[in-house]
Amino acid sequence: MKSSQFIEKIAHKMRNNEPVSGMCSSVVAADGQLYSYGRHYPLLYPVKTRGGKTLLCLNASGYSMTTSKHIGWAARHADIVVHGNPTQDTEGTIAQLESELVQKNSEIARITRKNTIKERLLTQDVERITAYISALNS
Repeated sequence: MKSSQFIEKIAHKMRNNEPVSGMCSSVVAADGQLYSYGRHYPLLYPVKTRGGKTLLCLNASGYSMTTSKHIGWAARHADIVVHGNPTQDTEGTIAQLESELVQKNSEIARITRKNTIKERLLTQDVERITAYISALNS
């Protein structure tokens, strides 16, 4: 089985709250989540919304060339994307996303030339992060 297929299989199990375990090449499923290259890089993990629904959260902070491939494959199954140290609890994920939101809004405020591509991209990031927070609160 290819790593991309393994990621798809494990993501499906996580979404359905089934136990996950196993290894395929450099992707490991353990402790209820997917890791890239052992357990030092959490790649994809489930997070419950306040309403109890399971969403899949992707750690997209990047690492190596191969981990970037794993991120790309896992992104197909993710409902939420975070950058940085992941947490599997709802409150921690919301706090992390709110921190990213503050950072993006701060970057927008520092832009001197308005209506630029950079401003549009940052605004899209703000909208995306706001939607993630809203999904977690539902």
